[in-house]
Parts: sequence; C-alpha cells; structure tokens
Amino acid sequence: MRKRILALFLAGCMSGALLTGCGGSDSANQDAQGNKDVYFEIVEEINNGDYDAAEADIKEQYGSVEYSLSSDGVNKMNINRLFYDKQEKYEEEMNVLLEYLQAFDFKSVLETEEVSEDKENVKFAVKQINEISEKVSDETRNKAVEIVGQDILDSYK
Repeated sequence: MRKRILALFLAGCMSGALLTGCGGSDSANQDAQGNKDVYFEIVEEINNGDYDAAEADIKEQYGSVEYSLSSDGVNKMNINRLFYDKQEKYEEEMNVLLEYLQAFDFKSVLETEEVSEDKENVKFAVKQINEISEKVSDETRNKAVEIVGQDILDSYK
C-alpha cells in the first residue's frame, strides 16, 4: 500500500513538473530554439555542399553578430570556420579564428585557473589555428603568431 501511495505521489509530482515545463514558453526560449534550428540548417547546407545558400544564410543570421557575444559569437566563429574549411579556404578560416580571438581579451581568459566555456572555446580556436597553420601563407601564419603569440600556439598543439 505504501508503495502505491508513494508511486502515485511521485507520478503526480512528475506530471506537475512536466506541465509547468510545457506551459506558455517565453520568446527567449523560442528565439534560442530558433537560433539552434537555423544553425543546424546552415551546417546541413555546408555539409551538402550548398555553399551559396549557406553563405547567404550566414550573412543573414550572423552578419551583425559580434564575436565578443559569448554563445552567438562562438556560433558565428564555428559556422564560418566550417564554411571555409569544407571549401579548403584556409586563409579565410584563419582570419575568422583570429577575428574571434581579437574580439576579447583571450589571453586573460587562458590565464584564469577556472574552467569555463569561454576558456574552452579559446583553446579550441588556438588548436584550430595550429591545425591549419601549414595550409596558409607565411604572411598569414606570421600574423597568427603576432596576434596569438608563439608561446600560446605551442601550448595548445
């Protein structure tokens, strides 16, 4: 009997939690879901080789987004990086990565002891710079060393 009462009580609590979660969603949640849907639509266009559509959608969705905006800036960096990488346009990809890092004080982010999403994103960008550095011109590689620093590049190979 106690198990049935407990089971009914737990089922009631779970139903209540489910109903409150499904209630009137606010526009922020809808916007966030819409942004994810658009992001993955663009990724699909890139992976399918539909670069003209992807380029138009990137400009429309991310053209005015600043790299310094945490999640949207990372999405802009990642979508542009993928766009250029799939087409083997490594000079443009390097410029995207460097613009992303220059949008905020990435060196101080790396110096913090704490683990953060921003720190992981910066480390990812630096690793990508290392990965494509042999595929770009000497001028672009030197620009990366000047902006990022050889010590940081060496730390994240």
